[in-house]
Amino acid sequence: MFDKVIKYLKSYNKSLIYEDKSLARQIEDYLKKLDIQQKRKAAEKEAQEKGMRAKDLPITEEERAY
Repeated sequence: MFDKVIKYLKSYNKSLIYEDKSLARQIEDYLKKLDIQQKRKAAEKEAQEKGMRAKDLPITEEERAY
């Protein structure tokens, strides 16, 4: 019984990962947003080191897109 459940779950997960294009797009979007956030934090830190306020930094085109 457990073997059948495990086999089914493996098959379901495989089809979800390889066949579901929306999931792949969601993962790519998440990774892109994460990258944008990391760049923004680095820019804010650099601005603070230069004596600027982080709020004064302009929003990039990349940030607007997401």
